[in-house]
Amino acid sequence: MRRTREAARGTVCLYGGGGAGRGRDTAPCPLRGCLPRGQSVRTADRPALEAVKGVGAVLADAFVSYFENENNRALFEKLLKELDIEKEEDNNSENADALEGKVFVITGSLSHFNNRNELKDLIESMGGKVTGSVTGNTSYLINNDVTSTSSKNKNASKLGIPIISEEEFLDIAGRKDLM
Repeated sequence: MRRTREAARGTVCLYGGGGAGRGRDTAPCPLRGCLPRGQSVRTADRPALEAVKGVGAVLADAFVSYFENENNRALFEKLLKELDIEKEEDNNSENADALEGKVFVITGSLSHFNNRNELKDLIESMGGKVTGSVTGNTSYLINNDVTSTSSKNKNASKLGIPIISEEEFLDIAGRKDLM
């Protein structure tokens, strides 16, 4: 419980800053080393912020505008002093972009992940994207029952999209450590 509370504190700091377009999905991103070395969300310019995955022009403008205000910067600095933010360890940095440009659909039950969101988070952390339906843009359908007659399996087969198990996905992602 304590670790969860402490982990949430860094996120609360950015939520608490109150700004347009900043929510659960985008608030923690700049704290995760998404910006070029030496830049922080406090000093980044619009182009640097727009280069962060998931941050567009509106959100970049909101961040820059927020930190241009001296009172906001002072509040942010005050909040940072109250926090103990640990650097996230990335034991698999060599695989960080292993799924870049790949689109996945997840269906069926899982055995190596607690739920689909956990698998989705891993895919997205490695540069991939998860959608809810099989289309011509789908790279892989993840289904532990690769011979299922589900509509997603049928559609993937019709479109020539590989249907892979979790184990095959973990192999593609270079994350056999999760098996």
